[in-house]
Amino acid sequence: MIAFVDAAVVLALLGVAAPSPPGALVPAVWLAFTTPLLIRSDVTRRRLPNLATMPALGLVLGSSAVAVFVDTGVKDPALALLVTTLIAAGGLLSVRLGGVGLGDVKLAAAAAGSAALVGADAAWALMVVAGAAGGAVVLAVRLRLGLRRVARRKSRCVGPAREVGEIPYGPCLLFGYWVALAAVNVV
Repeated sequence: MIAFVDAAVVLALLGVAAPSPPGALVPAVWLAFTTPLLIRSDVTRRRLPNLATMPALGLVLGSSAVAVFVDTGVKDPALALLVTTLIAAGGLLSVRLGGVGLGDVKLAAAAAGSAALVGADAAWALMVVAGAAGGAVVLAVRLRLGLRRVARRKSRCVGPAREVGEIPYGPCLLFGYWVALAAVNVV
């Protein structure tokens, strides 16, 4: 059943990516095929495997570099390179400070660069939607923990409420990416 659902999701995502410029298709197709794996892995194990994130990052950088020299339909390949580089650099700083995991940084840089290959509007939409989705997840988890604490106080249970560990941000990034592509390509 999982394979059937994954196949349906991949086909739907390929449909969203299809109207993209030819130079943006390679990383978009890779992200379409790896989205189910990345979501499942991040939700269940809080890990975004290098097997999926590193090729995505490489495909974005390669597609951007090719588009600088060859007309592939990408409007501003330099923007895609800049966005990818800035997200990766800022993300590495955040990793050092303990804010996010390295898998999130690689996925964010790849998704933002891939969206920028489609257009600046897609890159902005990705950042807004992924940020809002991530904020909503954090708020929901914190609210749930707060309600648990209140319930524990009323029942006089001994021991502190369990704190939340890592929040899976990969699904939020992918949600933002696909909403951004749909907004630019389909609408």
